[in-house]
Parts: sequence; structure tokens; C-alpha cells
Amino acid sequence: MTSPWDLPSPLHESSPLDSGKETFRALFESAPEAIYLIDPATLCIRAHNRKAAEMDGYSDQEIARMTAPGLYPPEERSLVQKGLKEVLTSSFGSASSTLHQVTKYGQVRSVEETRALIRAGGEQFILTIVRDVAGRQETDEKIKASEEKFRKAFMLGADAFYLATLMEGRLLEVNDRFEDVFGYTR
Repeated sequence: MTSPWDLPSPLHESSPLDSGKETFRALFESAPEAIYLIDPATLCIRAHNRKAAEMDGYSDQEIARMTAPGLYPPEERSLVQKGLKEVLTSSFGSASSTLHQVTKYGQVRSVEETRALIRAGGEQFILTIVRDVAGRQETDEKIKASEEKFRKAFMLGADAFYLATLMEGRLLEVNDRFEDVFGYTR
């Protein structure tokens, strides 16, 4: 079986950066996102990069005995399998989805996954890039809670509050007390 490192270099032959396997390996290993190379026939994971190992906790030997759906909770495995197979028939050759990945230690994290079909050393692979979005979701929730807190303070404040454009002075929003004091309505 061909190693994923046997990919021909995508760079022009005369490029000083062209070192074939070494270039691909360096890009693969230093990528800021988790990357998996998956066999499309068996859905076995043929390789994963350092970031993937950090995220999922599996060693190279452990991951080599797994299929891609095995990284996900049982209730999502059929969706993962379907998504991986869709890449093979998609006219775009790629697909994305938001799922939950389970680490070696049982931790569940929200991930955004993008898949594409690639050819390497005469074989096809499904290239899967996985981004941990749990931090982004947590930040979004904090922002939403902060906005709600501000909205309540603004609307229910004992003082008259308003938001206006700086240049024109056009009122954008007023609270209930502002309506009472100045007679404006929303």
C-alpha cells in the first residue's frame, strides 16, 4: 500500500521549495488543524497529523486500527459514514459538517469537518480536516449572555437611555424610561 508521503509534489518542478515527500510531510504535520487521510473503500484512517493526535489522543498505532466513524459517538457514526461516502460522488469533491468527536479518553468535543477527495501515489484518499469549534461555541454563548445582560440593563434601567448615530444624531434605540420622560415611541 502506498504511503501518504508518496504524494507527488504539488509545486512546480523548478521551485526551490520542491522536495516532494518532505514538503508534503512538513505541511501535513505543521498544519494548525487536525488532518486525517482516510481510505475511501474501508474508511480506515491511514494517517493523521500531530494536531489530530493532540485532539483525539490516539497514537499512530492506535489510529491505524480505527475507522473514521469510530472517532464519533455511536449516534453520529452513520452520518459520518454517509458524509465520507458522499465525497466520492460529489461533483464538488468536498463537503463540510458540524459533528461531535470523541477522544480516546471519552471527552466529546464539537468539531467542524471538511472532507475532500485527493489522489496520492495512484490511490485515492479522503482528506479530512477537523477544527475544534468548542471554544468558538463557548465564546458565542458568552457574547450572547453578555448581550442579553446589556439589553436587560438598557431596557429596564431607571434612567432614560438611548442609542443614536454619532454624525446625524438619529435615534436607533430607546428604553422604556426614555419613552416615558420624552414621549417618544419606538
